[in-house]
Amino acid sequence: AQRLLRSMLQHNIQPDAVTFSILLHAYVKSNHPQAPHKAMALLHQMHRSNIQPDLIFFSTLIAAWAKSSHPNSAKQAKSLLHTMEHHYNITVNVQTYNAVLLALARSSDPTHGGP
Repeated sequence: AQRLLRSMLQHNIQPDAVTFSILLHAYVKSNHPQAPHKAMALLHQMHRSNIQPDLIFFSTLIAAWAKSSHPNSAKQAKSLLHTMEHHYNITVNVQTYNAVLLALARSSDPTHGGP
């Protein structure tokens, strides 16, 4: 997926929000251990390209962290929730909160949730 994005850029084809959302879904479905980190790189690339992420993008990104076994997954999910509400003024829905709650429930960090 990342190679295709690089190819687009090399051919002066600018990705849009749909492009980034498709890439994000590919990362999430891959179940690769680095998927949440690669997904975060997409968010940063969107920011650099002045492309506004939407509710679905953020919810999917939070879900990627919720599925992750990374020790900081709950912290990342909470941080993304804050970012979408306070930096992008996106109204959060129940699916977004559920994804954050799932990340907190799966966390092994007692300061961010967990069993």
